Amino acid sequence: TQKEALQLIAERMDESETACTTGKTHGMTFDRAAAEYCDSKQNVVSPSTLRDYRRMPGRFSAGFRKKSIFDITQIDLQKEINSHAATLSYGTVRNMSSFAKGVIALYRPNFSPKITLPINYKEPKYIPTGEDIRKVLQEAHGTVFEVPVMLGCFGMRRSEICALTPDDIDGCTVTICKAMVQNPDNEWVIKKTKTAKSMRTITIPEDLARMIREQGYVYKGHPGQITKFMRRVQKKYGIP
Repeated sequence: TQKEALQLIAERMDESETACTTGKTHGMTFDRAAAEYCDSKQNVVSPSTLRDYRRMPGRFSAGFRKKSIFDITQIDLQKEINSHAATLSYGTVRNMSSFAKGVIALYRPNFSPKITLPINYKEPKYIPTGEDIRKVLQEAHGTVFEVPVMLGCFGMRRSEICALTPDDIDGCTVTICKAMVQNPDNEWVIKKTKTAKSMRTITIPEDLARMIREQGYVYKGHPGQITKFMRRVQKKYGIP
């Protein structure tokens, strides 16, 4: 059948590809190929994405990481994904699958495995009530988190708030064009927003704009500190 013919063609191409591969690349392990793949993405992807790429190989089993990149089959990759499906989130497993296919494709462009991912059970998102928001604002009042929390009420992400400066505010108009993220060395750096759609302007109340101008800065900290503050408040008031 056509399906069988295509399968045979794919197998012959794979065999030919492996047979033609000699020298140091023939013994290239997945771990080493993953490092090469990450290096190839330097200055192409964002610092935070590159950081995630460099951490990704550690999620795979030791046995899989030691396999030759030319010996890995679709079954091998499917088994590896299956072994993590029960303990990791759908998003993490999906990213692992995409990463592995990208690594292998760097050396075997004809290898196109069809990997079955686990069912994505989406938890309904909790929408905070007005009372929830009032409690958070109350806890933030008079602290270093007051301005960040108020800006969050106007749709700004934590990374965007931490990168914001008074120069980005004209009157009551805030220009959002950069974000604070961690690079592969775990250093906090400022970069442009991830997509062009993320670059935007918002309007904030005059009293909030004045507060920022008077203190001379927006927030002196990193996104992780805002996360810890929010978790403390959520735990205190039982907010999901």
